[in-house]
Amino acid sequence: MTTNQGTPIFSTYNVYKHFLTVSQWERASQLPSVLSFFERCLNANFLISKLSVYVHPEFAVWATSCNGVHTSRKTYETLETYGDTILKFAATMLAYDRLAEDKKAGEKNIENMKNSFITNLTLYRLGQKMKLREHIYMKDPDPKKYEPPFSIASINNEEFLSCTGKNLADAVESLLGAIFLSNNLHRTLQFISDIQLVPMEQAGLMKYFPDKDLTFKLGSELEIFKFDIVDKV
Repeated sequence: MTTNQGTPIFSTYNVYKHFLTVSQWERASQLPSVLSFFERCLNANFLISKLSVYVHPEFAVWATSCNGVHTSRKTYETLETYGDTILKFAATMLAYDRLAEDKKAGEKNIENMKNSFITNLTLYRLGQKMKLREHIYMKDPDPKKYEPPFSIASINNEEFLSCTGKNLADAVESLLGAIFLSNNLHRTLQFISDIQLVPMEQAGLMKYFPDKDLTFKLGSELEIFKFDIVDKV
């Protein structure tokens, strides 16, 4: 590429100077991030297609985004909190049900049985089985090495997305949180049972959870209650 005078252009600054307006340059410089997010959305939809339950596409992107990723609005930490809570609830309920007739069983016994279902090693192995490593992104792409998705260069130089075992275990919990926010408690517990994480259905516990939205809803708008939230010392 050359200027009108035939001088070669060696820098992006000179490309901008001779051929682009300021607005065009600002939009062009964001293109790698836009294409990266597009690629991640396609990857998230591929993950959804492998599941037996609906997941909102944006939640699927969140669930596969580690802390170093900034192309999504949130990382998996937000969803991990929901998934971890539901998983502990399911394991605790199963443990209580199994030990309900044992008069010698106490809180410690229930705690030990609950923990046997939700170790990081168990979640890691499940993540490996579900091939979540193929969908997790650890960081944003390097603009200097970035190749557009589906280009020949990106296919030939496909980089394996490495992540630690803890990342994989956290991603499983995040995926459970995504399923919960996309559906309801019944379908989340059903999925937990289907993937043989906590056998809720096999233990006959799914009958306690109707397949409907159990979210608490106010009878009136919150402003009507006129809560005083100002600190007074």
